[in-house]
Amino acid sequence: MKKKKIIFYFTFLIFALLLIFLLSNIYYRVLANNNMNNLISLVNGENDIFSIQKIVFFSNCNAKSKINENSSITISDLYQYTDIAIFIENNENDQEYTPKNTLKNVSIKNITFTVAPSVGKYNLYYQNLNNFASGVFSQENLLQESVEFAVTSSDEVDYSTPVLYNNCANPITLAYVNQNIIEEYTLPESENSIEYSGSLLKQCNIPLSSLNCKINFDIFITNNLDETFKCNLFFDIPLKDDDKSIYDGSYQKQLNTNFRFLKQI
Repeated sequence: MKKKKIIFYFTFLIFALLLIFLLSNIYYRVLANNNMNNLISLVNGENDIFSIQKIVFFSNCNAKSKINENSSITISDLYQYTDIAIFIENNENDQEYTPKNTLKNVSIKNITFTVAPSVGKYNLYYQNLNNFASGVFSQENLLQESVEFAVTSSDEVDYSTPVLYNNCANPITLAYVNQNIIEEYTLPESENSIEYSGSLLKQCNIPLSSLNCKINFDIFITNNLDETFKCNLFFDIPLKDDDKSIYDGSYQKQLNTNFRFLKQI
């Protein structure tokens, strides 16, 4: 009986190993095929249609405040925001606009915060282009895991909801907002004035390291030939460089990139 059990377990082990080998072989064949398809697309220039060469950031802060009886100032609801403009390139070398390099559908999916700040309540919003760098954002445009953009060729566009021109004339605009960094903080009596800017972070002793944030998401484009392209985009929320930081007031940065959209097979 014991010998039969040993034979059974040995046979089962051999079968399991063969099954693992077979599934691994199938997986690597599929992976190799996808890589080959991407290579063919690259050689044919199909992955050079859409790209992201530039991202512009504008960071600042705002808060509520009150003056106490002893003339000290109490800060409440301090929030830090960064408006983000993502520029999609589709018309290199002054080519004409064609069904191949114009937009039919655009969406952002799989929004994740791969590094999250240790203070505050952070979210990502669609940002009305007319409100860019103003500190104004709409709770109605809060993004969860995805967002679909309307695509238009109209001369007049309502930017209050997610929208893009079909020729990529306007950037994708988003607002990263970290609210309730502090709920209430009374400044020392010697500080009897405030500026509603990033300098509030310094006055309230908020270290910039506690605000570190990295965002990751996928952008999907379908052109007017019904070809679909995907770009995985990731970036840090910039609050300082070697010369300046948000402590000095507002902080602006242009990030030159080379994110490519890969054609989906």
